[in-house]
Order: sequence, then C-alpha cells, then structure tokens
Amino acid sequence: LHAGSHSFPTRRSSDLETTNYWTRMKQYDIFISYRRSSYDTANLIATRLKSAGYSVFFDMEALRSGKFNEQLFGVIDNCKDFLVVLPPNALDRCGNEDDWVRLEVCRAMGNKKNIVPVMLNGFVWPNPMPTGMEELCNYQALTATSTEYFDMAMERLQQRYLKSKSHL
Repeated sequence: LHAGSHSFPTRRSSDLETTNYWTRMKQYDIFISYRRSSYDTANLIATRLKSAGYSVFFDMEALRSGKFNEQLFGVIDNCKDFLVVLPPNALDRCGNEDDWVRLEVCRAMGNKKNIVPVMLNGFVWPNPMPTGMEELCNYQALTATSTEYFDMAMERLQQRYLKSKSHL
C-alpha cells in the first residue's frame, strides 16, 4: 500500500478526532449496554428494534478491529438513545471505576443522551447507587419482566421512550 492512497486519518491526536474517525464508519440511532448475563434479552431487544427499522449498536456484532473503547464511546457520543439492560444485580460491579457498564452509562449521562433503563425480572435499584451513577434511577425506566409482556414492552419503548425514528 502506498502512503496517501486511503482516506484514513494520518494521525489521531485527540479523542474528538478519534471519535469522528469511528463514527464516520457507521451511524447508529440506539446504543444497547448490557451485562453478559443479560445477553439473550439484550440481543432480542436489538433484533426487535432492527426489524422495526432502527439502527442499533449491539457490540457483539458491530465492533470492528481497533480500540474498542474508542468505538464504544464514539457510538455513545453520536447516538440519540441509550438503553441499559438491567438484570438482577446489574449495578453491583459499577463501584469499580473500570467497569464497562459504568463507563458506558456515565458517558451517556455526561453527553445527556436519552437514557432508558430496561429493568428485567428481579432487578432492584441498589441503595446507595454507585458513585457517579446516582441519577440513573431517576430516568423513566421500562419494565420488561416477563416474556408474555415483552412485545408490549417493545411497543411502549418505540412509541413512548425512544427519540430515534424508524427508518422504515
């Protein structure tokens, strides 16, 4: 390959430059944050939203090679909606400053994203809330506690909670 034959940035001296590089690659409406223990539910939510015409970032399938933290933060910075899927004890590890759910939620809160906590069966807000995440429990949450009401919860999510519009 010859130098200058591609339109990739030659240097990435700042977070903003790096973020712009990643987000030029693909724009997403919705970012889904989740614990690995809630992968199946998070994947189902992503699948439903995609089939309804939304562009959804679900890291297992959307990550490219490169620094994944830059990719995640770039998507969070540029999405409209941020969903955090909360199974039981989902916030227990958020006391650790390097916990990824914590980092993602704090980034979304810092960028004033439309945050929608999706509470699964058995989830309760911890008391006290993890430092830096105290406001998370004040966001309007969607309850998705049973499979029989999942379709209804997904309809409510699309009609009442999301700022993004379907591309269908």
